[in-house]
Amino acid sequence: MADLLPTSFVRGLRPGLNSAASGAWAVRTANRSTSVPLSCQAILACLFASLLTLTCSAANAQSDGLRRTLERTIESAVADRPSPHYAFERLSLRSADGRRHYRVYLGIPRAAAPEGGYPVVYMLDGNAVVDTLRDEDLAALAQGTPPVLVAIGYEVSTRHDVVARAFDYTPPVLLADGRPDPDAGEWGRPGGGADLFLDLIEQQIKPAVSQRVSIDTDQQTLWGHSYGGLFALYTLMKRPASFQRYVIGDPSVHWYDGAVLQVANAFHASKAPGVSVQLLMAGAERNARTQRSAAANARATAVSSYREKTRQLVSRLEAEGMDITLTSFPDQHHGQLFATSLYPALSIQRR
Repeated sequence: MADLLPTSFVRGLRPGLNSAASGAWAVRTANRSTSVPLSCQAILACLFASLLTLTCSAANAQSDGLRRTLERTIESAVADRPSPHYAFERLSLRSADGRRHYRVYLGIPRAAAPEGGYPVVYMLDGNAVVDTLRDEDLAALAQGTPPVLVAIGYEVSTRHDVVARAFDYTPPVLLADGRPDPDAGEWGRPGGGADLFLDLIEQQIKPAVSQRVSIDTDQQTLWGHSYGGLFALYTLMKRPASFQRYVIGDPSVHWYDGAVLQVANAFHASKAPGVSVQLLMAGAERNARTQRSAAANARATAVSSYREKTRQLVSRLEAEGMDITLTSFPDQHHGQLFATSLYPALSIQRR
């Protein structure tokens, strides 16, 4: 992992085979091993190396767990099964540069459309959405006025395409001379493509949906979590009229040193009349009791700081007259907010 301290400097120091009996360490060189008396420095080095190994193992286990969640293969999703309440179809699209390929799951209620058309919920991380929703959720939606479901995913077999979403869901960052910042990104994944992705939604996805089903354009919801929540927040401030309702799950406001806050500083609630915003935020840390590296601890501190800045932003927008609420979940970590924020976007209670 990039945030772990290097361990190569302790690899050449190992206990001698008879160290318990002889009280000596074997220091390995290129051609030989020589015994030296066990010293306080050696003991400290041993203890430090052991602690470092434990820390690295714990951090790697945490990273591996998160990676397994992101890259887990979807075996059977709700959109792949027959339903008495929804008919699903798939749309295939690609980005203008041909680098990102999208799979859009379109769920059309079997109930007759209201006179003004169906409400519609656009959901990011669409692969993970259809992997999260259950058959009984569709049944619950059918009890009221069922919305059209538009789950925007990627042409991969896993829940997430981590590289594509890192570009699509993050805001552009400009240098002082107006050029895009080539370093904008995180974990080695380039970012800054939110405007292009929003163009794709407006110019390709929305028209494709409208061609297939009657939509009430005054009842359009955008939902996103994590990077997806960052995208929803950015869209709210850059093109607020694109949707009438925003449900934002634990947005990654910390991305690239809080770049989205520069957009927020220039935004006033009066630019988004009639818009409703529901923001849901985690409070717990994943594996908070696990030993972590200094870099991981620093990152957790930064995330916590940006959550506080998000709260301040919500307070300001509310004072400016926006219909916006913030709900905190102190016992849930970031990953858990995926489902916790998704269900309010659909206006159903998860059982």
